Amino acid sequence: GSTTILAYQRQPSFLTSACGYFHHYLTCNIHVTALGCWVNLRIIFVSILMNVFTILFVLIKNDYWNQSMVGLALAYLLNLERSIESLMWNVCTIETNMVSAERCYNFTGINQEASQVLDNEPKNWPNKGKIVFKKYSVRYRPETELVLKQLS
Repeated sequence: GSTTILAYQRQPSFLTSACGYFHHYLTCNIHVTALGCWVNLRIIFVSILMNVFTILFVLIKNDYWNQSMVGLALAYLLNLERSIESLMWNVCTIETNMVSAERCYNFTGINQEASQVLDNEPKNWPNKGKIVFKKYSVRYRPETELVLKQLS
């Protein structure tokens, strides 16, 4: 927390990393906003096309339609854009929620860690928290050199 950052006098590095994270967030947010505008323009374009074709169809076949049906069709077409936007929003929200549910389901398949307390300790179990190294050597991988040599 903030007390640890102040105690170790890490304010400049914390500020730098926080600004980097914020910049990354804004970069992603700008792309999402631009994509939303792009989709919205396409929806408006489709709505305008449907309005124009309906009006042209009514004007060409004006003797076939009565005025009440034309008024009803135009009233519904004016609300079509908002209906399509709401539909797209709901579909995206459902998909996001399903991804969250899928992640939760995947977490249920992870094996549980062992208990921190042993029920039946072995007889030779140490009663003190003491580790002794005697001529201990270790390497990172079998094919690499020893990193610690004869540690005691």
